[in-house]
Amino acid sequence: MRLAERLATALWVQLPSAVGRRFRPVGIVLADGSYLLRWTPVALGLPVVAFVAGLAVGAWRPREDLLYTYSILYPAVLLGLASFGAAIGLWAWLGFVIGDFLLFPHVFYRLDPIDHAIREQFPLLITYELLFALLVLGPLAVRGMADGAIRPVHRLVPAGAPRAAVRLLAAAIVAGLVAAAWSSSTQILIRPVATLQDTILDPRAVQTFRMDGSALILVAVVGGVVGLVLGRRTPVLPAAGPPARSQSTRSVVAGSVVVGVLVGIGLLGLLDQPADAVFLFGATILAALIRSAIPRWLPAYASAVNRIPLIIRVIAIAVLGDLTGTAILQATSLDGSLLESFRPLLLSATVAMLLAALAFPAAQPAMPQAVAA
Repeated sequence: MRLAERLATALWVQLPSAVGRRFRPVGIVLADGSYLLRWTPVALGLPVVAFVAGLAVGAWRPREDLLYTYSILYPAVLLGLASFGAAIGLWAWLGFVIGDFLLFPHVFYRLDPIDHAIREQFPLLITYELLFALLVLGPLAVRGMADGAIRPVHRLVPAGAPRAAVRLLAAAIVAGLVAAAWSSSTQILIRPVATLQDTILDPRAVQTFRMDGSALILVAVVGGVVGLVLGRRTPVLPAAGPPARSQSTRSVVAGSVVVGVLVGIGLLGLLDQPADAVFLFGATILAALIRSAIPRWLPAYASAVNRIPLIIRVIAIAVLGDLTGTAILQATSLDGSLLESFRPLLLSATVAMLLAALAFPAAQPAMPQAVAA
């Protein structure tokens, strides 16, 4: 085996497998896109290109573009690369974080180290988490939903081209919805960048989504379809190596708390008052605990729910979330149209998280294995 092939195998097979034994979700991300091993130069070059692109956007964008949201071009370019796989998105995200946090000339005014960390550096971490959702979680959602779209119609749609068309259509729809949802929610969730500094958010930080958000959706749709076509023969198999050991209750609780805190940080833009953070983090941690506890304490329920096709559960949660959210907003708005605070949105998000925890109990997902080049 040539050196290039050995390096590609180490990057796409050995590294995900090794990491996946300790941190299975990270291993799954690192393996997503392993179909690129069919083309060794691409398998080695694309992660580098993605990392450099992220680094360039993070470090060397114009100084007046304080955040990546100032231009739709920045997330669109990175999303286009991430469409080839969540691993590519992760490398682009890592490059951006390093460039933005360490190299971009952010202007800071706080002299006290603690005040500086909380009010000026912590908001940047929120923007990184939002970008992670787009570049890493988004491609995983597209692949999972495209695969899940086949199961409900498996007996109705003939094998071959018809089923492939269903998968492509599902990928296009999900990719567009993910990009649209991310574009809309980021306009609100990015608020802590200003509120933690006791300033008003620069309109330029969100107006790009209102004016050019359709460009991001187009990139997501095209990228989702192209990525699915290129990786259409990639099997989804259990991770290589020994089976994962059953986690202790303490590990499950600790992991759920960490996940809940991270989700809560991403939703800080929904807060009106600092006191609301207690409710927010309590709700996110509770949802994470419920999702992790169901397979251990209610295995029959988890098994029954997981037999329902993924796409059916997603549609059901979307409909229920929309109905409950609409009811909450109408009940708490002024004259049924104008919100008096962000608390109704916070409550709606909490209900949606709890519904999702019940509909998607934790499980050991399969890690995509590399296809022989």
